[in-house]
Amino acid sequence: MIMECHIPYAEARTYLVEWRSRIKLLVVPSHGFVWVVEGECPGLRGKVKVVRDFVPRLPPLDGPLTLPPWRWYFLRPQASGFPDMHRSK
Repeated sequence: MIMECHIPYAEARTYLVEWRSRIKLLVVPSHGFVWVVEGECPGLRGKVKVVRDFVPRLPPLDGPLTLPPWRWYFLRPQASGFPDMHRSK
């Protein structure tokens, strides 16, 4: 499982300890956050990588931006610790 984590509240990251054996890669927004997450969940050491938030510089658009049709599946942990699966169309 590949996950992203950027929540600043430690109590909201407790699911990482339970899921550490299933997580193959955890993406966080900064090196400082790597230390926080690995400190809370040593079982994730070496699996946490940084992908910084960014805003790309785009050339001016001649018209509205259009996206191709696609399907994504999102996994969002709930307070109960069970995932809530969402599918966008």
